[in-house]
Amino acid sequence: MLSSAGDVNRLPVLAQQAVKDGAAVIVTSSYPAARSAKAATSTIPIVVFQAGEPEETGLVASLAHPGGNLTGLSDMSADLSAKRLQLLKEAVPSLKRAAMLYNADDAGMVTRYKAASAVAPKLGVTLESLGVREPDDFGNAFDKMAADPPDGILMVTDVLTILNRKRVIDFAAAHKIPAIYELALFAKDGGLMSYGPNQNEMLNGVADLVARILKGAKPGDLPFEQPTLFEFAINRKTADACGCLMFETLDEWNREREAAGEPRLAIGIGLNFGPAVLGDVGSEQTLSFTVIGDTVNTASRLQGLTRILKTPLVVGDALINALRLTTPDEVAVLLGGLKELGLYQLRGRSAPGRIWTWDGVSPFQSPAGGSA
Repeated sequence: MLSSAGDVNRLPVLAQQAVKDGAAVIVTSSYPAARSAKAATSTIPIVVFQAGEPEETGLVASLAHPGGNLTGLSDMSADLSAKRLQLLKEAVPSLKRAAMLYNADDAGMVTRYKAASAVAPKLGVTLESLGVREPDDFGNAFDKMAADPPDGILMVTDVLTILNRKRVIDFAAAHKIPAIYELALFAKDGGLMSYGPNQNEMLNGVADLVARILKGAKPGDLPFEQPTLFEFAINRKTADACGCLMFETLDEWNREREAAGEPRLAIGIGLNFGPAVLGDVGSEQTLSFTVIGDTVNTASRLQGLTRILKTPLVVGDALINALRLTTPDEVAVLLGGLKELGLYQLRGRSAPGRIWTWDGVSPFQSPAGGSA
């Protein structure tokens, strides 16, 4: 395997080295790498992935009929970039301004910014471009965001941003700015959430294309494939920190409103844990992104309890049980500020479940004395 270690200037040399070494197939994992490989050879088969929109960047004339010596996987970057901004808006309804970090020297990443910019006005969001080209540029981007904090961050994934992901995750956490990423590994490393193609499926697709080529298939006759499995990952610790910030911000707003003689604002949040279905609903003219399923229905019931219990947050036992799978120290931090109120019968549930509230004020006279 040949790696540029994030230095795009080495890619042409590495591509020439692969040709010199007599590679049977060249596999690339970015647009700059794919472009360098295509420039280095017109005969050795090339399989590309994580290269943005192949048609828009000029790698191929058609996904269905790529022609020449190149094929691969499209990562649906334009559609998914727009979807990530929608998800961030769903998670942070007050989102008005978002900053997008991406490698400005990678045309495959620039298409992601363009796609998100196109959908931003429809969501009532202003999208700020924070293009980076080298590690030192991240410091400048952080300074800009620290001086005028955005309501959210979107980060595009390539070698440069992957190598600097810890810096971005730490900055977002320190400034309590919700952020969404492309790969689940970012959520595992402490990022708030991620949404993107399942990487195992993508790599299996690459392996399948390579195998078919080695068996005699011509790459130009193999249509670009698209992912069918997508992952939505949330980091529980980071989400908890963002939730605390939400309540702190609401308290600050209410102090300002009371000082101005205006009524207080109130929010109600129901938290649940479990599988859900992501998708679009509606007609072709009015498609809306949504999350559905029994997990979501239960969260809605829990949210309804916030009005009855006069508390901003109600948490179900499914989430608490999931949190208890972590270490005891983490549970103590994650459950800080919550108090168990006992069993409660939610409408549509076959049996009562335990609930927790943010303020710990219990209206129950008996363990299962209420319903919603």
